[in-house]
Amino acid sequence: MSKKLKVGDLLIDDKPSDYFAVPIFSSPEEEDAYFEREVKRIRANALRKKMKVKYIGPDIGVDGLFNNGIYEVVEVDELTGLLRIIDESGEDYLYSPIKPKSVAGEYKGGYFEIIEDDNNTLSVVIKCNP
Repeated sequence: MSKKLKVGDLLIDDKPSDYFAVPIFSSPEEEDAYFEREVKRIRANALRKKMKVKYIGPDIGVDGLFNNGIYEVVEVDELTGLLRIIDESGEDYLYSPIKPKSVAGEYKGGYFEIIEDDNNTLSVVIKCNP
């Protein structure tokens, strides 16, 4: 298979599909309300300005963050304050905004520079750079 599967994908005839599972609804009104919320969420995400950072420091892992690499920040995790970044693996992972490192590794130096910020979200969590 050439396409990587991710959560939400279904296999139809043993091939990846762009369809996704939706809950079973108890009424047509409940179904309409669900899809109306989803359309609003998708539109809001499309209008949201992208956040991007540049990683400066030693490479992190084989397919993590690379020196001088520019990465999209999907969000700042509300519970931990960590950055959810799409790294070289093509998947999103959480990284510290102050001391970026792999989950199992130790901090070896490195920091983020803000390339694009939406409403100063990154400026709040990336407080200082060397």
